[in-house]
Amino acid sequence: MPKRRYNYNELRIRPVVAGSIIAIVTVIVFFACYLRLSGTYSFYNLPDAATGGEPMSLSMIAAVCGVSSIVIMLVFGAYLYFCERQVFVGLKKLLIVCTLMTLSTALSALMTFVSGCFTAVMLAVILVGTLVNKRLAYSIVLVMSSIVGIMALNTAGSGIHNGSISIMISLALGGFATVFALNLKHGRSIPIIAGVAGGAVSAVAFMCVQAIDYIRFSDMLVPSIWLFASCLLCGIISTGLMPVFENLFDISTDARLNELMNNNNSLLKRLMIEAPGTYHHSMLVGTLAESAAEAIGANPILCKAAGYYHDVGKLRSPIHFRENQRDYNIHDDLPPLESAQRIIAHQKDGVTLLTKHKLPADVIRIAAEHHGDSLVVFFYGKAIQEAGAKKRVDESEYRYCAPKPSTKESGIIMLADCCEAAVRSIKQPTQELIEAKVRDVIGNIWLKQNGALSEAPLTAKDISLIERCFINALSAQYHERIEYPDLEDVENAK
Repeated sequence: MPKRRYNYNELRIRPVVAGSIIAIVTVIVFFACYLRLSGTYSFYNLPDAATGGEPMSLSMIAAVCGVSSIVIMLVFGAYLYFCERQVFVGLKKLLIVCTLMTLSTALSALMTFVSGCFTAVMLAVILVGTLVNKRLAYSIVLVMSSIVGIMALNTAGSGIHNGSISIMISLALGGFATVFALNLKHGRSIPIIAGVAGGAVSAVAFMCVQAIDYIRFSDMLVPSIWLFASCLLCGIISTGLMPVFENLFDISTDARLNELMNNNNSLLKRLMIEAPGTYHHSMLVGTLAESAAEAIGANPILCKAAGYYHDVGKLRSPIHFRENQRDYNIHDDLPPLESAQRIIAHQKDGVTLLTKHKLPADVIRIAAEHHGDSLVVFFYGKAIQEAGAKKRVDESEYRYCAPKPSTKESGIIMLADCCEAAVRSIKQPTQELIEAKVRDVIGNIWLKQNGALSEAPLTAKDISLIERCFINALSAQYHERIEYPDLEDVENAK
């Protein structure tokens, strides 16, 4: 019976399903804009800001909102289809984007009754930039500022001149500043910092646009304060919503990954106490992977966190792994097949343990893929020697049964794991021996080992950079030590 293989990739959907989800958001945007404008005109009987005449009829409002919503969402859908295909066909990411757009639109429809400049645009911008990607957040800025611009078509009586255009421009510029500020590394506080940055830029931009029409400072001050306050409020709310979305959609944000690397984590504590050799190995693999990821443009924080946890499956029986043994090697008394099965089992055990502790799916996937379907060469060779020519050894019984590395991060962890273990086995490491060992291990995996990295998006240039990073880091870690003289001999020599 063939062994079961597991798939840890994100669920994909057909373009027609993605289009249907975006169509639902379009309907929600239409109703939010329609209810916002019809409420303004009907209940307050305000004049049409565009013409200065009578209020628009409900049918006119519906037409304006309908055409605008369809155009905005069609353009956004086309952008996702052609430029963000992974988001468009990835169910999880698309649901995050659509949920946040819907939430921000609904909140803005309510908040703009207070002031046309009091909106929830930055809520979607901050959370999309943090949970999905920052490039997509720039497009969200334009979409959400356009939607709020529709809601601000009538700002008569609010002291805002050309309110719709002014608000759209100021929110767009403030949104760009918000996304730029998200690149800063301040953990859980970054949404608030981004909100402050976006609010400040929005307020200044609004005053500049209003000043073009010679509006008095006193008239533009209050709307500017509303803009700043709304962006700050969105930053605060985003901070509270971030853990909710991280767990609800299983997203590996930098803040969540940094929390996992705290030594107070229960799994790391267990590694430290029950399998100290594996713990030290994992720390080194994380450090190696982080430096290599920075060099090739992968996610260094994900690599470091995955390096820390990739071997937690060894907690089931630490003594079966060489780094946790002292003078006695349990495999000397075990048949090769049993030894190999115990070694192979740590990959599946790790996935089970990480899933039980609810670690991010990205970390679990890397733990599942870090050996791919490679062969446990040592015990396979031992089995062949013991069997001799009389009995055929089934290679599949000595092979891991898991997906090959499918991402840059998974590929880096595989290479770092193998290189660290190989260099650690050198009895008297020197710069030359370390460099030769790293080149040999990486060359064997990259070129010869049945395409172990054939599914990882790594190029030859990436491999060269990874190799150089590993050599530098391992040379610093396992450099040749000076043999110090005995203290008693030194005293006698005086």
